[in-house]
Amino acid sequence: HHRGRSIPWSAGLCFAASSLLVLGFAALESIVSYYLMDTFFPLEPAKDAAAKAGTLYGKIFTCAGIVTFIMAGFLYKRIRRCIGEKAMIVLGATVRTAGFFLQPFAPTPWLFAGAMMAVVCGNQLVIPTTSSLLTSLVHRSVYGRALGYQQAMQALARVLGPLIFGYAYDHIDHRFSFFACGVTTVVASILILCAYGSRALKPVEEPPAAPPETQILEAASESSSDSEDEEETAVAAMPDIDGLDEEAVL
Repeated sequence: HHRGRSIPWSAGLCFAASSLLVLGFAALESIVSYYLMDTFFPLEPAKDAAAKAGTLYGKIFTCAGIVTFIMAGFLYKRIRRCIGEKAMIVLGATVRTAGFFLQPFAPTPWLFAGAMMAVVCGNQLVIPTTSSLLTSLVHRSVYGRALGYQQAMQALARVLGPLIFGYAYDHIDHRFSFFACGVTTVVASILILCAYGSRALKPVEEPPAAPPETQILEAASESSSDSEDEEETAVAAMPDIDGLDEEAVL
């Protein structure tokens, strides 16, 4: 039972993968508005460029919310049923990585938005599958603890993402963050596939033993049933004296 309540090492792969996936999306949220302003409105006055970039940023993330709703509510289950969990991880990571690598080369804001939708679609294929995989790796008695660890790692990534990629945007290159997010997606997908492979090594869980009170009641029930069977056998073996005449009885 102690083994059943422990969290296996393979769950740590899911924790690390989840943090890397959230790290990339947190980076997008922190640098996209600056990238839009510096890339697509460089000749505008600073105030006008900021206003236009902010409006475009809002429209892009509104579309991202709609795509997320459609993927989660209507398409995710169908895609998973058609291609399976493992193929969904590969597909989601591929689409998400392609979106990240295409964003720095988008010549117009709307092509940039299209690449962003690819990132969102890939996100909705990989992240829910990672949570589903995590629950298949751990014992049901520690679901809450495992998911709590996963959320803690994701929260840490949301804090570190803007710090790391914001610094990279200012001091390295405006496009560096997109490439780095694509690389972290590849690493995360490898970790998820390793965790998926380790699921085949998970020992089969034995059904829990019945408590002592239940065992006593079951034993008493079996004893009572055996006594009733013995009484029925004894009655069946007794001769039927109703049909005998009086002389035979005497």
